[in-house]
Amino acid sequence: MGTNAVQASRCRRRMVYARRIREYRNVVNEGELIAQLVAAFPQYEVIGKDLATLTLYEHMALLRDTHVFIFPHGGAGPMVAFLPYGASVVELFPYGFVDPMYRNMAVMTGKTYFAWQNNDIARAVKFAESRNSNTLVDIPSVLEVVRSARNAAAYNVADSFMNDDKPLNNSRDHFPCNLFTLDNPLQSCSKPTPTA
Repeated sequence: MGTNAVQASRCRRRMVYARRIREYRNVVNEGELIAQLVAAFPQYEVIGKDLATLTLYEHMALLRDTHVFIFPHGGAGPMVAFLPYGASVVELFPYGFVDPMYRNMAVMTGKTYFAWQNNDIARAVKFAESRNSNTLVDIPSVLEVVRSARNAAAYNVADSFMNDDKPLNNSRDHFPCNLFTLDNPLQSCSKPTPTA
């Protein structure tokens, strides 16, 4: 592989979908979702990967150049900490379950957080607990959230590299305000007001 090919692959934007291959909390139509992500975002290298099969070094290598990270709520959430500053995170929740832990991690580490939740019980394959249901995602609505995440990541990553004098992790007012709230997962918030 020549130098130009290596340089071109490093410059291409990356979108990672963390596949969940377990008994529960799976996205039932994840193959179709990944195919639609590839079709909808041709300027991105879209990778669908079960992160449980990777070593920590492989995690770091995959995530350090990721602009948009998409995952069903679960074990892939802590990987948010390894994303570059300004990346966007999209968490997919099953029917009837919401947990802000990965939202908090994303915001505290300089990422923009988005969430999608299955609000249609007919799209849930229930287990004993609702948080453990598998979900048939509504692909158009997930793509809409991912588009917002892509736009935020493009803005944030460019802004963080263009403002070299700006501290990377101390600027709370730099966070775009598309934060998740328990009342409305896709509600926008206002920017935090500076304290004296």
